[in-house]
Amino acid sequence: AQVRRMKTAFNRFSALLRRSLKQNVRNTRLAVLRLGAVIIQAEMFSIIFASVKDDNSRTKSIADRVALLTFGVVNMSIMSMMKTLDLFAKERSVVMREQMRRTYSPLEYVLAKVVAEMPLDSFFSL
Repeated sequence: AQVRRMKTAFNRFSALLRRSLKQNVRNTRLAVLRLGAVIIQAEMFSIIFASVKDDNSRTKSIADRVALLTFGVVNMSIMSMMKTLDLFAKERSVVMREQMRRTYSPLEYVLAKVVAEMPLDSFFSL
């Protein structure tokens, strides 16, 4: 019985993962917008923190590098969070209906979403 339950859990996770990946492929508009935002942010950071490359003062350079990394991480986190909140808002009715039917567990849903979003988030964080 335990093996059967594990197998069905894997099947549900696989189905959710496939659905999430299809949604990512279909949502090219959002991917293009995110790419544009990343390019604009990179340009802004290169202008604001130009002293990281050119400055001879080690102390100022280290402080600028820390600030640059902090701003970069915060901006990437906020972009991922905005995308996720928008997606959850759009899927809420479907997920609630499927949860009421006990089609899958919340853990399976969240894990499938995280795994499906990882390649895109990794790409945009470069």
